[in-house]
This record gives sequence, C-alpha cells and structure tokens, in this order.
Amino acid sequence: MAQLIIEEQKNQNQNLPALPSAWSLIIQSFGLYRRTIKSVFLVGLVPAIIVVADYMFTSFGLMGMSALMGLLSVIVALFFYPALIIVITSENSPSGIKSASLAYKESRSLLGSYLVLVSLMAVAVAGGLLILIIPAIYVGIMLSLSPFAWIIEGKKGKDALAASWFYIKGNWWKISWRYLLAGIILAIIQGFVSGIFSSFFPSQPISLPAGSIPYNVPASLLTVAAPEVTLIVSLLSYFFSAPIMVALGFKIYQSLKNLKTVQIDEVGLASGRKSVSRFIILGIVAMILLIIIILGAFSFALFQLKGLM
Repeated sequence: MAQLIIEEQKNQNQNLPALPSAWSLIIQSFGLYRRTIKSVFLVGLVPAIIVVADYMFTSFGLMGMSALMGLLSVIVALFFYPALIIVITSENSPSGIKSASLAYKESRSLLGSYLVLVSLMAVAVAGGLLILIIPAIYVGIMLSLSPFAWIIEGKKGKDALAASWFYIKGNWWKISWRYLLAGIILAIIQGFVSGIFSSFFPSQPISLPAGSIPYNVPASLLTVAAPEVTLIVSLLSYFFSAPIMVALGFKIYQSLKNLKTVQIDEVGLASGRKSVSRFIILGIVAMILLIIIILGAFSFALFQLKGLM
C-alpha cells in the first residue's frame, strides 16, 4: 500500500501551476479572518459559553454538571465547525458574509450529511493508520478539502472526499508544508499566550499514589496546566486558531480549484472515489480488527478472573 501511495503521486497526469506561496496563503487567511471576525466571534461564542460554564461547575465541585457540559460541548461541536465553514466561505456569496445565527441554522439542516462526511473521513484515515502513521497523515491531507467541496459544491459523502482528492492530487507536499507552517505559527502564538497566563496561574502537581512516581523523574515534570490556562487555550482555539485554519483551508481550496487545468468532472470524481474507497475498505478492516482485539482482551480477562475464583 505504501507503493500505491508513491505511485499515486508519480503517475500524475496533471501538472498544476505553482500555488501561492505559504506566506501568501497565510496572510490571505488572516485577512479573511479579519473580514469575517464579527460572525466568527459570534459562532465561537456558543461553544465558548459551554467551556466557561464547565470551568465554573468544576471549580465549585459540581462534577455532574461538568460532565453534562462535556456532553453538550460534543453536541455543539457538530454544529460549530459547519457553521464556522459556512461563515468563512460566504465572503464571496451574493448576500455577503452570513450571520452566525444563519450559519447555525444552515448547519442544523446539514447535520446528517456532515455526520456521513466526517465518518467516512475518519474511516479512511483509520485505513491509512492500519498501514503506518505516514499513510494516515497522507490520507488526512488528501481529504482535508472535503468540507469545502461539501459546503460550496454541494457534494456529499464519498463525492466530497473524491473532490478533495482530485484537487490535492499532485500537490500533497506543497499543501502539507502550508498546513505545517500555519500550525507552527499558531502553536507559537498559543504557547506565548499560554506562557503569559501560566505566570499568573502556575501548573498544578499530578496526584499519584505513594510509590507510583517513576524513579528519577523530577517533580516539576509531573504537573498539569492550571484549569484557568486550559480555559484560555480553549477560548483561543474557538475564537482564533480554528477560524484561521478553516480560512487557510478555504484559500488552499480556492487556489487549487482555480489552478486546475481542467474542472472536476465525472472522470475526476471516479478516480478520486477509487482511491478513497481503498482506504475506506482498509479502515473497515481496521475497525473489525480493533473490535476483535477488544473482545479478545475482554474474554481473556474474564477467563483469568474465573481462574482466580
């Protein structure tokens, strides 16, 4: 399968013109973020309120309510990311940048197709993971534009994945570098902000049973970030990091779509579907193997327990 990935890149029959530079795309992404910041902020406000509520309940020891907030945050995430994509990709729409309320309304109507999309993406990436970590990264990058094909072109399920494969095919290294550079920049910003707040809210020691601390491990390493710092990092993700990455993905999508020498057609989709299907099949195999391993481990544990009784 590793050879298949190599051949996928070598047997390229479409040589794309040069993409905008990584810095150019990142600057464009920040510009798009600035132009959509009002709606982006309001979209991020919904999960942010839940995160703050979770922090407050945890601080007062109301763990039941905290668990409820955790469940609610998972549900809200199903609407947050589609709404964020809808807002950021609406810049060039005839009606202009969409409001947060309209974006969430549209995301609710798209919930079913979104669940299908992310499920297929997860299974395909799991298929790559069945081989090695590198193929999983390869598949993840190749499918990274699927949400934009889904929102903008109206493609659903495997067709959205196939469209992403079609657009990125032949440019995997270039796209990976652009994602990596943006990720490094955001990590530096997040680390800087985290460092500032860590000076006010020091890390807390991890509570471990007596005698369980590994030998010669400094106590300073056995710490976790203060809840306040974790809260700030989460808010930064909702209001800044996630929107910037979505904006970057959108700019990459626009660039690749404009630079393709031919528009995507049924032939291009068929080629993408074939490649995607291979990894989906591998992903299904991986899930079956995982279930077998879990059931086997559970059965072995029960057998051992019966032997001790």
